[in-house]
Amino acid sequence: MGFARPFGPVGLSHSVNAPQNAQSKSARHARDYGVGLPARRAAVLLLGAVLKDRQPLDDALVDSRAAREMVSLAARDRALARAIASTTLRRKGQLDAVLDHFLGKKLPRSSGPLREILLVAACQLLFLDTPHHAAIDLAVRQAKQDRKARHFDKLANAVLRRVASQGPAL
Repeated sequence: MGFARPFGPVGLSHSVNAPQNAQSKSARHARDYGVGLPARRAAVLLLGAVLKDRQPLDDALVDSRAAREMVSLAARDRALARAIASTTLRRKGQLDAVLDHFLGKKLPRSSGPLREILLVAACQLLFLDTPHHAAIDLAVRQAKQDRKARHFDKLANAVLRRVASQGPAL
């Protein structure tokens, strides 16, 4: 009654299915590669609203560019963005001291949101127990995506690697 299939799961040879499997694997990789970045981007926008626009954090969560970006995030990512931003603000003095130690000189005005990106990543590295590779990679990718900060991606990578390895001792 039954018959054995000499071909793959849908009657096609495995070689025909291979590109589809490879494509779905790369699609999964592309989907997973962006995980975590929107929450960090929202945290950087929140910091910008508080530090540059002088808004209280609670107001920035309701009425700012960061608030508009956070609407599209999942509840878990909104909570992460708020936790990162509030911890960064709470520990800003310590984070500034660590970053200034490793930067050596002040960042130019043309660096855009690089300082906020570095603050968020340093906070994750030193206070939020984020894996080093994840915090550094996301910060460098975020810097590369910004029109002004993209020129400083290698600096961000170097500084954050030093923060990860030597920062806790400071």
